Amino acid sequence: MQPERIEFPADYPIKVVFDAQAGLRPRIDAIFDRYFGPQPADNVRERHSAQGNFTSVTYTPRVEREAQLRELHAELSALEGVVMVI
Repeated sequence: MQPERIEFPADYPIKVVFDAQAGLRPRIDAIFDRYFGPQPADNVRERHSAQGNFTSVTYTPRVEREAQLRELHAELSALEGVVMVI
């Protein structure tokens, strides 16, 4: 069975998990702004881990093409303190 392909453009949720102490949220927001423009508040959700060690931010931007996702993933993953990009 083949995985379902995403039809672009699409509103696509992207979660970034990072070290809460790294102060990365402004840098991550700036990267998303560069790719997708400023995001409305209802397109962004932030959660903190139970121990407060990690923060996850889920953005739901309008993605125009698959290459955007690959480039974004690579740039976010390269930031020191980012644990994962889903």
